[in-house]
Amino acid sequence: MPTWEEMYPCKTPIEDKIKLLLVMRGYPRGKICFKGSKDNRELRYGYWNHIKSKDIEYVETFTGCKLNTFSTEDNDCGNLISYTIEENQNEQ
Repeated sequence: MPTWEEMYPCKTPIEDKIKLLLVMRGYPRGKICFKGSKDNRELRYGYWNHIKSKDIEYVETFTGCKLNTFSTEDNDCGNLISYTIEENQNEQ
């Protein structure tokens, strides 16, 4: 059975950097994935889990991108959280 990293690989250098920074902060590599289309990528940690705000700030500081929290409530699973990635065009 394929891993999350195999099913949802990083597709851009910024995604590689985000993953590296989160791993450095103690998040398991295999639970960090990126989904979506080329122009609308999102970060997920585990099964829609929360990333600490201090770790979001850490990633934003060292990547120059903005991670916007998207949250929705599911009747069966509870609060589902993902993060949209807004790249700073000046940083690329």
